[in-house]
Amino acid sequence: GIQFNFANTHCLDTWMSMCLIFITRWGLNFKSKEAIITKKVTVMYSITKLHYVGLDSQTRSIILTIILNVLKNLKTYFEGNTAELLDFLEEIGPLVDHEYTALNDEVWTEVSQGGVGMRELMIPWMTCIHIANKLLKFENVGECSVWFSYRSYLQNLVKCTCNLINKPQTLPLTKIALHSLQLYVESPLAFDFINVNMTSFYDSIEPPLTALFVGQSNKIHAEELDEGWVTCTLLMKFNQA
Repeated sequence: GIQFNFANTHCLDTWMSMCLIFITRWGLNFKSKEAIITKKVTVMYSITKLHYVGLDSQTRSIILTIILNVLKNLKTYFEGNTAELLDFLEEIGPLVDHEYTALNDEVWTEVSQGGVGMRELMIPWMTCIHIANKLLKFENVGECSVWFSYRSYLQNLVKCTCNLINKPQTLPLTKIALHSLQLYVESPLAFDFINVNMTSFYDSIEPPLTALFVGQSNKIHAEELDEGWVTCTLLMKFNQA
């Protein structure tokens, strides 16, 4: 049914929810069927990307979570079959692109206004970071360099990390972004940092972190202080990588 036009987006939402339940419950570890499964999920996302833009954040989160589970379950197969991995990445690339666009056009505005749906809106992009993190652990991630470069993933991640640190509401999410930066610098793609202005990055994150630790004590919350220490610890690990 995924290969035909849908009567409405509810059909896609329901179908993807069922798909996620199946993968979460039973996984995709069918050794003799991995090639067939890979082909089917690649075709599935070649169709899904055509409907993706008009979906709500919850449905998009489900679709992205399925991708994360596919990469997790088929990691060994993808590491031994780079061509199939690249075909799959080609189909999911537009989804990642859309989420970064949505982050800049909608999500940051909602965060600044303190909207009640702020956290839900952040989930799709943060799931994209989890997807990238999963890929960065693949043995053949070096073969995916063009995909990361075409998405400008590293540059977008650095900008996103700055914004996360500079906004108290999103400070807890900084851990995910910093972990991704660490994985990136430890991967064969590390030379991509040559094209990133890291001086500007550190200049941007220094003021909010400094204010957090040396600000007036009556304005500091214990939870924020804890998140600040975790963030600084991850920054040190990133610097040492």
